[in-house]
Amino acid sequence: MAGGPKFDEAGLAEGTFTGTIDPLEAESYSWLAVYPYAEANTDLSALALNVGGATAALATAPALAGENVPLIGAVADVAKDEAVAITMKQLASAIALTVKNENEAAYEVSEIALTFPVAVAGAFTVNASDLDAITYTAAESAVKTITFTAAEAVSIAAGESATFYAPIAPVTVASGSKLAYTINGEAGELTASGDIAFKAGKGKPVTVKAPKVVLPTDLSENGTANCYIVSEAGKYSINATVKGNGTDGIKSEFGFAAAGLDTDVALAPAGAKLVWSEVKDLITNVAYADGKITFDAADATGNALIAATDAEGNIIWS
Repeated sequence: MAGGPKFDEAGLAEGTFTGTIDPLEAESYSWLAVYPYAEANTDLSALALNVGGATAALATAPALAGENVPLIGAVADVAKDEAVAITMKQLASAIALTVKNENEAAYEVSEIALTFPVAVAGAFTVNASDLDAITYTAAESAVKTITFTAAEAVSIAAGESATFYAPIAPVTVASGSKLAYTINGEAGELTASGDIAFKAGKGKPVTVKAPKVVLPTDLSENGTANCYIVSEAGKYSINATVKGNGTDGIKSEFGFAAAGLDTDVALAPAGAKLVWSEVKDLITNVAYADGKITFDAADATGNALIAATDAEGNIIWS
């Protein structure tokens, strides 16, 4: 078993390892290799192995190698003076999770959690006494949920898709079973229309849709203003790069110059905030990005004041 005290793993990246064994006395031998090495794994009917894990990289390039992707191989009747070449095979399966973005804009994926009806990752007892009929028994610590995460969100262009990969144990999801998932916290569910068999050494595709993105209604689409009327609940945006209805500039009759105020029509906010509201939660989720202030309006009646702010949170226009 590779990786033991007699073996050097320095070449594993290239698919090799070296080491010494006791002198060979018989004329021929049968050989078995298991990766990763564990000193306690001496019984082929009860190999303690980790297959996959509770987390996976939210990356579109497969990374299906390492100690959580175990391998096994055997070769029979090799003469003692011949080199031993063992072809290894995967003990793990893999899921290829494709997220389709049917929105009209790009969708940023920061986290996906996929929950199976059975344990698929973590500690397993593997019975490899018959290499043609290997079985897997999940330990109590094995998990049903795999969470795909990344330091930076992955952007999926409108109408495009992205596929993410994770090693899992070879399991069968029975027909009618549910695969639950969340994408950026928004829940969804798939029902298996037939048995889905995840087999060792093979990947299985599963496709889900990115949550529907409701684009905000642009209240300033036909021109900016000092105030806007919202007639129903929903998501809204306003152009925050122009002071009120000053698309033609701050006119002299408005008295700005005489009062010593800035007459530049352009705004360059760093943020936005709700100043006051007549009704609690009438306006929520106020944010600024890419020249727009966005907010959610509730199904209620009342007035509210939203302000554009600088980097310190000071109001520069409202």
